[in-house]
Amino acid sequence: MMLRGVSVVVIDSDPASLKLAALLLRGEGAMVTTAQSAEQALREVEAVRPDVVVVDLQLPAVSGTTLARVIRQFDWAKNTVIACLSSGNGRLRQDALDSGCGIYLEKPLDERLVDEVVRALGARR
Repeated sequence: MMLRGVSVVVIDSDPASLKLAALLLRGEGAMVTTAQSAEQALREVEAVRPDVVVVDLQLPAVSGTTLARVIRQFDWAKNTVIACLSSGNGRLRQDALDSGCGIYLEKPLDERLVDEVVRALGARR
C-alpha cells in the first residue's frame, strides 16, 4: 500500500481509462476522486485539494495542459504532483512538462502510473 493516505483526483473523459487509473491507484491505498470533464475536475480539485492530480491531455473543451496550468495557480497546489496522460502523442510531452506536469505517461496505463506517482511524491518530501 504505497499510496495509503494519498489523495488523488483523476480526470479523463474516457470511462475505461478513468476506471483503470482509479483502480491502479486505489489498489495501492490512494483515496481517489474522479472527473470526466475540466469543469467537474475543477470542482473536485478545489474540494479535495489533492496530493496528486492525474489528467488526460486530450479532454474535450479544455485541454489537459490548460487544466494543469489552472490547477497549478492555486496557492495550495504549488507542491501538488500533476501527472499528464497522453494517447501516444509524444509531441505533447514538452507542452505537458511546460504546463506544470511532473509526470508524463503514454496510454495504455499500467503500474508505471503508480511507480511514477510514488517516485514524485518521494522527491517532493
